Amino acid sequence: MNAFMKEKETLLDHFHSDQAKGLSTAGVTENAALYGRNVLSREKPKSLGRRIFEAVTEPMLIMLIMAGLIALSVNIIRGLNGGEADLFEVVGIFAAITISV
Repeated sequence: MNAFMKEKETLLDHFHSDQAKGLSTAGVTENAALYGRNVLSREKPKSLGRRIFEAVTEPMLIMLIMAGLIALSVNIIRGLNGGEADLFEVVGIFAAITISV
């Protein structure tokens, strides 16, 4: 039915409504049975784990994680070979990843 193309009186008769009072209780029940309830369906929200997974699998974050792992491995090798390991760099990268997620 193209309701927007019909005359007002025709629509009021079709839906068993009154211009001043609206639908009666019986009319509401009848129209709900015929056309369905007038409610919006709600989409189930994504779980926290799913949202975190989606954030971590973004290309930029994957690159940051790889950079953090490379920096961690380089610093571990430096520390094992007697050099100076800079773990603040690694902590900074992983803090940025955590904040981003």
